[in-house]
Amino acid sequence: MLNLLKAYINKNENCAKWLIEEFCNLQILEEMLLQSNQKEMRRFVVGLLYCAMLKLYPLEKDLLNMYWVNPEVPQNNQTAIGNFALILMKNLFYAKKFSANCS
Repeated sequence: MLNLLKAYINKNENCAKWLIEEFCNLQILEEMLLQSNQKEMRRFVVGLLYCAMLKLYPLEKDLLNMYWVNPEVPQNNQTAIGNFALILMKNLFYAKKFSANCS
């Protein structure tokens, strides 16, 4: 099943963008990665996210740097990968309380 989902993500960049945008929601990110005590489920989700980021990066790489040049302008952050990275960095210390679930 994982290979079929990855193949579908690799075929359609809209699917990859949708997946990354869904994981920009902190509640979904917390439930699927931080609260899950099943190692296989976390590995499954991370594999899908990695595949989606690899698909989107060639399309968004030129726009990714615009946010870091002038972060005060919200229009500079138009990329799904950029939003996802900001969510991860912003909540990095929040993940510490869930470290008992991860090996």
